[in-house]
Amino acid sequence: MTTSSPQPGARIVDVGHYQPPRAVSNDEIARMVDTNDEWIRQRVGIASRRFADTESVADT
Repeated sequence: MTTSSPQPGARIVDVGHYQPPRAVSNDEIARMVDTNDEWIRQRVGIASRRFADTESVADT
């Protein structure tokens, strides 16, 4: 049995996931810019998204 030395380079050792609690609808976005829910859904396909308030990656 032979032991080979480790290959140089980068590797992924772990992954993570976090969803901020604040859900933002297209209607809320439409109030900020000149658009509407139907326009966003038709062109982008997004119904809602999550916004981070004051949390950071260090909080998770």
